Amino acid sequence: MPKYFLISALLDKLTDYLKIRGDQLKVDVLARLAKVLAYAIVFVLIGFLGIFFLIFAGFTFSIYLNEVLESTYLGYLIVTGIIFLKLVIIFLLLKTGKVQKWLEKLLINIIDE
Repeated sequence: MPKYFLISALLDKLTDYLKIRGDQLKVDVLARLAKVLAYAIVFVLIGFLGIFFLIFAGFTFSIYLNEVLESTYLGYLIVTGIIFLKLVIIFLLLKTGKVQKWLEKLLINIIDE
């Protein structure tokens, strides 16, 4: 057999191997992407439900404080102040970069699973 046929057969096998590896890589990337998207969708849904829960809990607590304090607005003012303090704390945490590092670690763990 001439060397040309051996090299041609080797190139054919190498080409087939590279195609198979490329296809495996595509499937792996798509599976990881689907997993990340599924986590993102669940996270967004839980976030929306959590926001609605906090809104209704805030209104309920405000109305309760209004009744206890015998006022029409002090309960709302107190709850608004609590929410404002939480926002300031979250803003300060975002400024330090701790939240971003935590989210990066979370995403890396999700992708690695």
